[in-house]
Amino acid sequence: MPVIFSPEGMVEQVLKNPATALNKEICASHIIKVWEAVSGYIIQQLCKGRAVRIDHLAIITFKVKTVEMSQREVMIQKVPHILLSAEIEKRHGLKIKRPVYNLDVPEVDLNLSTIALCTNLTRAHVEYCIDEIICAFNRALMCDPQVEFWFPKIGRVVIQCADVDVVFATSFLNLLGYSDEFVQDKACPLR
Repeated sequence: MPVIFSPEGMVEQVLKNPATALNKEICASHIIKVWEAVSGYIIQQLCKGRAVRIDHLAIITFKVKTVEMSQREVMIQKVPHILLSAEIEKRHGLKIKRPVYNLDVPEVDLNLSTIALCTNLTRAHVEYCIDEIICAFNRALMCDPQVEFWFPKIGRVVIQCADVDVVFATSFLNLLGYSDEFVQDKACPLR
């Protein structure tokens, strides 16, 4: 059975670290609130056409593909994509399918101050919550060959025996304005 990093699963995994400050400085609801705010920030930036980099974890971006319609018309398709960091890929021996398309999309770092404003927590608490989640994710990858990492309202990264797949939520793909056949091909409902 895979280790599931849903918001509640993240709290469970963070509690496995004996050195965690959970229940001392921060509580479980803070981790859930922060991670949901992170997903909201990512959705906001993707809707503006920007990729988001979460240091030591992933880049949530678009694969840009040009399709020639005729001699004079070219259609540009932007397909959402989540790339785990090269650091995670090397450390855990993951087989990440690197896109063959252009990833030349403007990129912004995760803005912790914006997340702090959304959650009414201090920037230090937000940073600590995100660091705890990333550390728990790395520990889970070391201990278990099957891990699911969720981005609420966006989708999830599914890792099975070093193979990495990304599945997006139907509501997220609809928000970005994709056609029904694309949505049915690329999406799955979040549990």
